[in-house]
Amino acid sequence: MSTETSRLLPKSDQINPLSGKTIIVSGAGTAGLSFAKGILELWPSNLPPPKVKLYERDPRDLPASRGNYSIGLRSDKLSGGLQALKKLNLLDQVLAACVPNSDKNGSIRDHNWEDLVHFRVPDNPPDGLPVANVRITRNSVRETMIRALPETVEKNFDVQCVSARRSEKGGMDVKLSGDDEKEVYCDLLVVADGASSKMRRALRPDDGLKFIGASLITGNAFFEPGKVPPYVEDSFGPVIGGQGTGLVVFPIDDRSCVWFITHRSKEPRTPISGEKALAMKDEIMAEVRSRGAVFGERLEVLLQATEMSSLKIFNAQDKRPISHTDIESEPVVYIGDASHAVSPFAGNGMNMAIMDGYSLSSALCNATSIAEAVKEFDKESVPRCTKAWRISHIVLRIFHAKGIFLWLVVRILRSLFWLIGGRKK
Repeated sequence: MSTETSRLLPKSDQINPLSGKTIIVSGAGTAGLSFAKGILELWPSNLPPPKVKLYERDPRDLPASRGNYSIGLRSDKLSGGLQALKKLNLLDQVLAACVPNSDKNGSIRDHNWEDLVHFRVPDNPPDGLPVANVRITRNSVRETMIRALPETVEKNFDVQCVSARRSEKGGMDVKLSGDDEKEVYCDLLVVADGASSKMRRALRPDDGLKFIGASLITGNAFFEPGKVPPYVEDSFGPVIGGQGTGLVVFPIDDRSCVWFITHRSKEPRTPISGEKALAMKDEIMAEVRSRGAVFGERLEVLLQATEMSSLKIFNAQDKRPISHTDIESEPVVYIGDASHAVSPFAGNGMNMAIMDGYSLSSALCNATSIAEAVKEFDKESVPRCTKAWRISHIVLRIFHAKGIFLWLVVRILRSLFWLIGGRKK
C-alpha cells in the first residue's frame, strides 16, 4: 500500500464494513484490475485490509493476436482515464507502455482525407498531467496493471465465475468453472467480466446487450518498421465517406495499425473471426473494397498490408449503465463493460472502466456501509456513463452521415469546436 495514497477514515471510531472481509472480482480486464489495485492502494492504513480474490477466464499470458489494438486514454471531463491512473499510482507505468508519439491532434476527415474539423491537444494538460491523451494497446494495459497488483491479491487465471447466489452467511456464494463446480464465499462480489458478462447473464438475464444498427469489419495492417503511412500516424479520428460508410484507422505501434469499416445494418450480422474469417478472406476483402471504394488509394494501401488472420466482422452493441438499487439484499456491484457496455463509436470504453475501478474502490475505502458506498459510486458513475452512451449514438449517426445531414453536421461541429477553442481547416 502506498504511503502517499493510503488514507485514514474521517473518524477513528468508524469501522469499514469490508475490513478483514473477502471481495471477489470476477474478471481481470481494465475495470477489474483497476478496482483490485485501487481497493488496496487507497485502503485506510489504520485498518486491516480486505482479502481480494481475482478470477479470470483467460490465461495469465494472452497470445499476441488477442487485444493487439490501440485504445485512447484521455483527460477530458467525460473520460478522466489519465487522472484516474494517476490517483491509482499507475500513470507512469502506463505511459511507458503507450504507442510512441500518440499524444497528437485528432481530426474528423472527409472521404478525400481532408480535415472537416481539426481539434488540437491542449497546450497545458489538465490536473498536472504530462500529456492530455495517448493511445495504448489493450494487451499493454492489461500487462501493466497485472504487474502492478499488490502481492496480497489472490490471482486465479483460467478460472471463471459462472454464477452466484445469496449465501446464508450474508454475502454471495460464487460458483467457479471446472468439473467440480466449486463454490467460494465473498462478502462483496464485483462483476467486471466484460460486455458479454457471464455473471450478468446469470444474475440479470434480462439486462443484455442491444444491437444499435451498425456492423463493422476490421483488420490489422503491418508495414516495415517506421513505414506506417503518415495519414495514419499524423492524426486520429474518423473518415466519413458521405455515402453511409465510415472508416477509422489507429496505429498500434511503429509498424502496424488497425482499421475499421462501418456501415448501417437493419439486422445484426453473423459475427465472423478466426479460422472462419480466414476461410472467407476473399469474400470479406471484396466487401471491404466495395463499401470502402469512396476512400480511394489510401484504404487500398492498408488492405494490401492486412494480415488475413486478423479479419473480423462484428456488430455494434451497447447497454445503459446499471443502477444498484438492491445492494443490501444482493451485495453485487457491476463495473466497466459488465455494467455499461459501449460500442466502438464511444471511443471511451477503457477510460470508463478505469474510472469505475477507481471510483468504486475510493467509495468503499471511505465507507461506513457498503450500501452507502455503492450509492456514492452510482451517483458518480451512472450520469457519466449515461452521457457517454448518448454521445456514442450521436457519433454513430455522424459516422454514417450523408447528404444534407452531413452538410449540417460539418457546420455544427466546426462551430462547436471554434467555440471551445478548437481549430478548423
